[in-house]
Amino acid sequence: MPHRRDLNSLSAVERTDLVNLMMQYITDAVVDLHPTITHSGEHLFTGHRTYIEGMENFLSSQGRGEFVPLPKWDPVNEVPAEFRVMSQTREDGTPWVPSQPNLPPVQNPNADPNRAMPAQFAPPAVCSFPNGEVLGDAANPWHGGVHGQVGGVFTIFAVASAVPLFWCWHAFVDEIYYDWQQCPRVRGWKDPTQVPGWFGWENQGGGVAVADISGNGRPDLVVFHIDNPEGDNHGYYRIGWNFDINGNVADGWTDPIMVPGWFGWENQGGGVTIADVSGNGQRDLVVFHIDNPGGDNHGYYRIGWNLDVNGNATGGWTDPIMVPGWFGWENQGGGVTVADISGNGRPDLVVFHIDNPEGDNHGYYRIGWNLDTNGDIS
Repeated sequence: MPHRRDLNSLSAVERTDLVNLMMQYITDAVVDLHPTITHSGEHLFTGHRTYIEGMENFLSSQGRGEFVPLPKWDPVNEVPAEFRVMSQTREDGTPWVPSQPNLPPVQNPNADPNRAMPAQFAPPAVCSFPNGEVLGDAANPWHGGVHGQVGGVFTIFAVASAVPLFWCWHAFVDEIYYDWQQCPRVRGWKDPTQVPGWFGWENQGGGVAVADISGNGRPDLVVFHIDNPEGDNHGYYRIGWNFDINGNVADGWTDPIMVPGWFGWENQGGGVTIADVSGNGQRDLVVFHIDNPGGDNHGYYRIGWNLDVNGNATGGWTDPIMVPGWFGWENQGGGVTVADISGNGRPDLVVFHIDNPEGDNHGYYRIGWNLDTNGDIS
């Protein structure tokens, strides 16, 4: 994203055009969405960025791409006269603030807040913040202080976004996050992030894969687990949509989706990977499990064909296909991946297991050469 233009650098005609367009976009439904944004940590930035993108999409749809990205308002400057406005009431005629029906969009005495951004949020100082959570929590008090100093409806949390200035103010706040994202830094490790939703009471294997399933250019996260209830085991996967550049799932998760068919009663490892096995240009989901009956263990894989943009295997599933050969009697983990190892243009299947004999454990992999379009090792 390029840096945003400063609102005060626009001509009066440009500002008038922009504010009139913004007033068309600002509806009751849009205003009521703002309080649902988490105003702490990194969500202060990511939530408002998504919110602003809605406005920018509208401006683009009106053929006014010159206002995208949305211009920013720096609170060290005066509020332009064209932006001391808002829709005076809700669509049903009730005032935005019923207790103060004549409250103006901004308080005129504070139209020139002269509230400079703290130096710690400007490059290169902003690069000292270790993560977006710390940066958001540090910026939030200053962000809120600007709302308070400008006053009027602009300072009322529930309806502040009814004021067009709100959007350009948050475009300025977004620039802080943008500058931080450009910082050259060694990022180290992200803190553990919980995957939401049900995982059962007992699990006997799991795995993870990353691929652009939705086809929008952003990677999605696939998480697989084997549930171990009383009776038959079952495998489930779920998808977290659109990893952002900080490793957060930006657009929510699917519910757990059950992988049909047999998983045995006891498992000692599993895994998942994504590849275009059929060669038709659509991604397929490959799920692996290690069955733990009495006696020798065995490994099995199955393929869910043609994942759609919602993460469903629209082409159905193969039956479990046994991986031949020895897996030992006890395992303590397993995994699977697909790659063209031989370089002949056909994908190969790699499975891994950890053997758990008396004494030291050992890890083993094997390769199934040339997965055909039916999912068999040819």
